[in-house]
Amino acid sequence: MKKLSLVNTKKWLVRHKVWSIVILVGIVALGYGGFKYVKAKTVTTTYVLSAATRGTFTNTITGSGDIEASDQLAVTAKASGTLTSIKVSEGQKVTKGTLLAQIDCPDLYANLQNAKINLAKLEQSDPLSSLQTQNNLTSAQETATKTQSDLTEAYRDAYDAVGNASLGVPAIINNLNDVFYSSTGYLSDQKLYGQTDTAKNYIQTAAIDYDKAKNQYDSVFSQYKTLTRDSNSTDINDLVNNTYNTLVILEHSIKEAKNATDYLAYNQSTNNGSTAASSTQTNLTSWLNQIDGYVQALETIKNTITNTQTNLNSANRSIQENQQSLQNGTSSLDMQSQQLSVDQAQRNYNNCFVTAPFSGVVAQIGAKISHPVNSGDTIATVITEGKVAKITLDEIDSTKVAVGQAADLTFDAIDGLDIKGTVSKVDNLGTVSSGVVSYTITIALDTDDSRIKPGMSVNATITTESTPDVLLVPNAAVKTGMGSRRYVEISDDQEAKNSKSKILTSKVAPKRQTVEVGSSNDTVTEITGGLNEGDLVVIKTTTSSTGAKTGTSSGSNSSKTSATTRSFTGGGAGMMIPRN
Repeated sequence: MKKLSLVNTKKWLVRHKVWSIVILVGIVALGYGGFKYVKAKTVTTTYVLSAATRGTFTNTITGSGDIEASDQLAVTAKASGTLTSIKVSEGQKVTKGTLLAQIDCPDLYANLQNAKINLAKLEQSDPLSSLQTQNNLTSAQETATKTQSDLTEAYRDAYDAVGNASLGVPAIINNLNDVFYSSTGYLSDQKLYGQTDTAKNYIQTAAIDYDKAKNQYDSVFSQYKTLTRDSNSTDINDLVNNTYNTLVILEHSIKEAKNATDYLAYNQSTNNGSTAASSTQTNLTSWLNQIDGYVQALETIKNTITNTQTNLNSANRSIQENQQSLQNGTSSLDMQSQQLSVDQAQRNYNNCFVTAPFSGVVAQIGAKISHPVNSGDTIATVITEGKVAKITLDEIDSTKVAVGQAADLTFDAIDGLDIKGTVSKVDNLGTVSSGVVSYTITIALDTDDSRIKPGMSVNATITTESTPDVLLVPNAAVKTGMGSRRYVEISDDQEAKNSKSKILTSKVAPKRQTVEVGSSNDTVTEITGGLNEGDLVVIKTTTSSTGAKTGTSSGSNSSKTSATTRSFTGGGAGMMIPRN
């Protein structure tokens, strides 16, 4: 059937030569036009360039907070009475010592006058008799003897207090060793895996203090074994101080360990409410209470020794003074004593006059004239004119901030005001809220502007890194190749290099250049090797295609034929062939 169709087609072509020629010409024209169309279609690649330049690389951290006075103090009354006058008003500038208010203190005034009168009488009276002086000397000698006995007993008690601590401290140290270093210890190295940096810092701080306390206690215990209750006071005093300092470090270690345990139990879902956490918390609390008891006992004995030694020194001075009085036959010491009484009465009376503790501004007055005031009541609040910005950063950003770094400050309430500042303090102790740790950064303002007031919102940009004279390129220029190698694409287009245009472009294909990179921020990357200043690097590549039909097509019909058509396809194209 196919063979018969092919024969019929050939016969038709022979009988209809004109139609055959027309069809052939049409096929050629269509093919040629398609070829010209495809050939005219062009793809163009354009490279946007940027020159590698030298400049200062900077990294910044931003945060927000409030303005506070650099120093603020509530000035309180140091005497009781009726407030008779207020000498300043809110917003007034004052200097140190400026009288703020006055309190009527009749009793203190009377005490001062009586002290002055007694001094005047003493100055006019006859010297004390030698018998009175001798009695004073005897009394002072008896006091010195008793005080020396008390001091000796106090040192013995101190030695016993150290011995009492040595009975319980070793067990606590061993138990803490299990907590930090045993395989099952709640704060051991095995437990550090997978924990947050905050948890690790808590644990490591506690472990460092524990190691220090353990080493010191071993030394203290060795020192304790070489002494007795009757050893000389200097050695016992050293023993007490060394033991006290060691226990304070150990107490701090336990507190840190408890903070770490509390943090883990609260913030880590795997530990929250666990038996191990609860048991460790209970043990740490018990050990902390025990160590605190030892510390308080040593603190008490240290105070007893200090006070007893002071009393002994006073008694010995009294002996010397009375002996000198017997030799001179005068009452100079009594005169000096009474003068001290006058001085003390004067200081007490001076408390009736409330003065500014430093130069600054009266921010608030908290008292009213004719109203009674008691010692400790706030009379006024004084702030310094200098102000600081306090912002809060998370634990990651805070580690990049250091004292001395420069900052730029803007204010929501003051449009257009942009001033400089310097980081003056970075808090070492963070604040935990809902499991997030934050730290307060204090920034001293370099410029004093009267429009800036405490309580205003402030936005700070802190420069944490600034490296001058480094080679910089836009981030878009740096790409990552095989093996994480970094590279850029360099253009050698001389026309682009000589161009004065702000936006440089080239159609010349660039070449790849491996580079070494340093720091980077949101916009630029530091290049430390493989690139020179002025080199043009590709930051963007665009492609575009253009095309147009070319040539013409034409056709003619030399005869009018009545015919039907049928579809003939082949080679992907379709033809309509007339049929008789």
